[in-house]
Amino acid sequence: MKLAPTVIVALLILMFCISAGAEEVLYKISLGPGGGIFKTGGVYDYLAMGTTYGGLAKFGITKDLEIGIQGAYMYTYPGSNIDFYPFLLRNASSGNVYQHTAFHPPGNRFQYCYGSDCNRPMAIIDGDTTYTRSYLERARYSMDSNPNLPFRLEFIPIELFLQWRSFTQTIFNPYVQFGGGLIMWSVKDDKTNEVVQIADERNTYGWEETFVMTDYSSLNWKDYKGRHFQAMLGVGFEIFPVEQVGIDIGLRGYYAFLDDFATYT
Repeated sequence: MKLAPTVIVALLILMFCISAGAEEVLYKISLGPGGGIFKTGGVYDYLAMGTTYGGLAKFGITKDLEIGIQGAYMYTYPGSNIDFYPFLLRNASSGNVYQHTAFHPPGNRFQYCYGSDCNRPMAIIDGDTTYTRSYLERARYSMDSNPNLPFRLEFIPIELFLQWRSFTQTIFNPYVQFGGGLIMWSVKDDKTNEVVQIADERNTYGWEETFVMTDYSSLNWKDYKGRHFQAMLGVGFEIFPVEQVGIDIGLRGYYAFLDDFATYT
């Protein structure tokens, strides 16, 4: 999974805040829960749009500037419109390899053969040797999970941030956020809720070509999870329909920095 560097964009964040209000925010506290939808970006577009829930707390340090902390729980699934997943995964308890998961060659898209290589069998998908064509897949904006890939990706981002509000004397308050923190992530089986395992064969095969694999037990299996630092940038606006209660609608972008699992691609 190309998780770093990766941009995770929350397309819509809707917060209902017990807020400092539309006036100056100096020495005032805002608290609120919220939720939205998000889309991951990176080398391979194989994940559907996901759901996020979270909350924040802010404190005014000047009349226009607030410092805060926010966190979220985010989850998504392989998209319903992809046929296979570009990493070889197995169930941690049973040791069974998930069907429709596979090794892949390098590249910036789901492409399982290149030029003249397209004339040879791609013997990597459930023992099927019929995949001989160039295959490009994208989950795009699907919001449906794939029944053939029974696992999910979970994120828990936590960050400190600064928020600057520009028109603090009006009902309508545009703002800019920036900050950073930690993202913890894992891929879990839908039924058992266990972290799945990934075949880490980077040094052995270098992802340079596909190959026939008959003995999966000989591979180097690792838990498919990690954590790494991330930067966050957000824009949006707050509306205060009544005194001390606000609605926050905005966009958040997360950029995850390099960690060990990033080198799977």
